[in-house]
Amino acid sequence: MGYRPRDREQAIELTLELLATGRVRGIPPAHRPAELEQRIGPPGDEGILGFSGNLLRDWGLLEAYYEREHRDALWHGTLLMGQLHRMPKPLKWRPIAHELRRLGYEIVPVPQPGLEDQYFRVAESQSQAIVNGRDTGRRWPRGHLAKISAADWLPLGESFDRRAFHAVHRGVYASVAKQAPPRRKPGADWFRMAHAAVHTVAAEHPSHTGRASAFHDWLLAEEPPVPPAEHALTLARCAAGTPLGEHSADELIRGCLAVLPLTREAARALPTAWREIAPADVHRVKLTRALLQAANGLRARATEPGLLTELSAWDDLLPGLG
Repeated sequence: MGYRPRDREQAIELTLELLATGRVRGIPPAHRPAELEQRIGPPGDEGILGFSGNLLRDWGLLEAYYEREHRDALWHGTLLMGQLHRMPKPLKWRPIAHELRRLGYEIVPVPQPGLEDQYFRVAESQSQAIVNGRDTGRRWPRGHLAKISAADWLPLGESFDRRAFHAVHRGVYASVAKQAPPRRKPGADWFRMAHAAVHTVAAEHPSHTGRASAFHDWLLAEEPPVPPAEHALTLARCAAGTPLGEHSADELIRGCLAVLPLTREAARALPTAWREIAPADVHRVKLTRALLQAANGLRARATEPGLLTELSAWDDLLPGLG
């Protein structure tokens, strides 16, 4: 079965669903290999990637990537890739974008200065399309769809303008490495760029980890100018695997659960056919999953039985979200 490069009708349906919802036949990026195989049959090829140790399964125009915690653990999906450049006559981007907009989805250009390819993101699903695909070796006329990626990760905020980010990065580096007094600037964009920049500085300069942590604590000390769900998600993600600091695990989990955009009843009632789900619900599903994942990352350190019970009540629904 799979997705044959010459089957245009099937390719169009794969493209629209993957961009609109980040799924394939209703299966999200985070899945067990057997789940996708049950929907589309066995892959035409599969193998372990030498540089990462991850599993890659290939269905022609569709690839799925999997990770596992250790050699004896089960594989779990992390990424779905539409390899549309394999078509002998590739799809044009404009009609695909037009159909997505007609269905109510927002398409956001992602600036990539200096690159020939064009990048677009669907706001609701966070799936990304690459148009032209010069790195694939194909030399098409401009405007043809090359690749689609849908990951089991919800990025926060918009794509940053490269020059603006570099300016913020320099300011954060000065505060961390040179111990200059930090200066908070207004607006959600600055906060998001500063948050990304301090993680970058900490990764690039391990000797400054302590001062980077202090800057990070200062950055999150006041209520930032971002939506409450984004703030709760940021706090919980940053706390996973690190000392909790001023926030307890219970407090962070409670914060995530308080801003879930879907109830369990609403999540169960969502349609399974991708054309029947509303674009706004696609985003709610993604955000609900991200908040629950972040909260689950702190579950082992929670002490309140009621919070653990609430998290456990989502366990049967979580695999289908995303």
